[in-house]
Amino acid sequence: MTAIKNTKVARNLKKKGFDEDSSGHHIVLRYKHGGKLVKGMETYISHSREDLGAGRLSKMGKQCKLSNETYPGVFNGVADCSIDKAELIRILKNAGRI
Repeated sequence: MTAIKNTKVARNLKKKGFDEDSSGHHIVLRYKHGGKLVKGMETYISHSREDLGAGRLSKMGKQCKLSNETYPGVFNGVADCSIDKAELIRILKNAGRI
């Protein structure tokens, strides 16, 4: 995967159900389903506009408990919009996460 702007990643995550909290040192994105936070599904993005490469996206996936080892390509798909909200919900339900 090529680098992607952190602002685009944040926008894409919000389309999938992540809520943004930008009040702190970093922007925190937490996943909500059915109006409730899903435990362990959060990641952090810098306030500065920067490109996120494969290494940083991998770390973000691990923060969300969607590592490439456990869920190959899922976080990157969410980040670049190749996986839509319905597909993410299906994956999380099948895994017993929601």
